[in-house]
Amino acid sequence: MVAVNLNALVALGENTNCVIELVPRVGDFVGTDEALFRLYGPSLPDDRALKRWSLVRTAIRRS
Repeated sequence: MVAVNLNALVALGENTNCVIELVPRVGDFVGTDEALFRLYGPSLPDDRALKRWSLVRTAIRRS
């Protein structure tokens, strides 16, 4: 993960009345099917909303 849109994370959390915990830190390797977020609250955003908000930016690293 190379960047996080903190303003979008806060706005999404406020709009859906939930807490969004970012699991990895910027610079961490994130493998396929690893969690990016933990969501807490009574009304959670669905997968489409999480994708639509462009919350993180990733890069493909080749060795």
